[in-house]
Amino acid sequence: MCLVAVPIATWYFWNSIQCWRIRQLLADARVDEALLIADNLAADQPQCSECQFLLAKAARRSGNFSSAASALQKAEASGCDVEKLRFEQVLAIAQSGQIRRVEGDLQRIFASRLQASATEEVYEAMAYGHLAAFDVPEFLKCVQFWQDWRPEAITPRLMRAGLYSQLGNHSAAAAEFEAVVQDHPDSLPARRGWGESLLALNLTSDAAPLLQDCFDQQPSGEIAVSLAKCLVAMDAGDQAKAILLQYRDTPDILVRSRILEELGRWYLDRNEAQQAINELQQCIQIAPENSSAWHALSAAYSLQGLTEEAARALTVSQETQHRCQRLVSVVSELADKPDSTDLRLEAAEILFQQGMAQDAIAWLKTILQHDEQHPAANRLLAKHYRESGQLELAEEHLRLGSMASGP
Repeated sequence: MCLVAVPIATWYFWNSIQCWRIRQLLADARVDEALLIADNLAADQPQCSECQFLLAKAARRSGNFSSAASALQKAEASGCDVEKLRFEQVLAIAQSGQIRRVEGDLQRIFASRLQASATEEVYEAMAYGHLAAFDVPEFLKCVQFWQDWRPEAITPRLMRAGLYSQLGNHSAAAAEFEAVVQDHPDSLPARRGWGESLLALNLTSDAAPLLQDCFDQQPSGEIAVSLAKCLVAMDAGDQAKAILLQYRDTPDILVRSRILEELGRWYLDRNEAQQAINELQQCIQIAPENSSAWHALSAAYSLQGLTEEAARALTVSQETQHRCQRLVSVVSELADKPDSTDLRLEAAEILFQQGMAQDAIAWLKTILQHDEQHPAANRLLAKHYRESGQLELAEEHLRLGSMASGP
């Protein structure tokens, strides 16, 4: 009897400690760390409803909705509390950008007696949901309500600063990040955001120490790129190259494309044209929408005397840059006109032209969430799915689009 009881008690104690760790990490907004532990715990204890529930919560907060839904189903099958399940389901729907679909549920949640941590989760899900729906006015209202409710909270301020950066308002972003650093000196996300905003404003000597500090404490490929740009501007090119080479083979393809571009520029600055071409060609294979990489590639071709290739790369650079500039304008206009379907359609069309299909689809889905039979949105989706060989999806969107009486 004792031989059986001891292992069970040990398992229960270990399981409880792990669940407690996950909750603490989630409460501290350390979602990636929580997700890693929750994923391992749920794999070890597939019948544990709390393990599966915490995995669902961590996955949802990280934006992995399919994993969250799968874990939530397992939690339900293992007897998880119905109210807890519904809470997570509502937040997942809201966070995915479909806030209007669950407005009544959200009102009831706010009217209930929520713990502070749960209230913060709701605000977080709604804020990310408004961003997913590209509804800037509602996002700004949400984070302001969140901050008014909990003035010491850092996340809403970081999210607002991040939005300013995405909209290209780097002065506002820098001011917001700086204010967060003043209140939370140990916040690496705030220090990094401040440094990258200053870099975007070409204030490299001010940005460098902030980014160097972040890199020293939490090195990553993303920070390496920004730090390298500062070092190059400060005539420390060899140091910049050494940092970039550490992350040249990172599995994160977007970061790798940025590193390849910076290495290409490093070689170009030293008139090493062939090495520059090698790096820049790999960059545009990963990120064909990168207009600055195309421009640098054109310059490298010119150094090699490859006139036709240089002209062709320059044309692609100019066309891509024009589309990028228009996309920024569309996003800025949409901040003032969040209900404009025409702007959302234009954004999707630009993104398809840039080869960024998944981003384009996300924009179109924000239209279909309000009108699933919208003709133009369904036509664009049908065209994409037909060209990518997904014929059933193409037919479904053609059918939906044809059901509407007009555009």
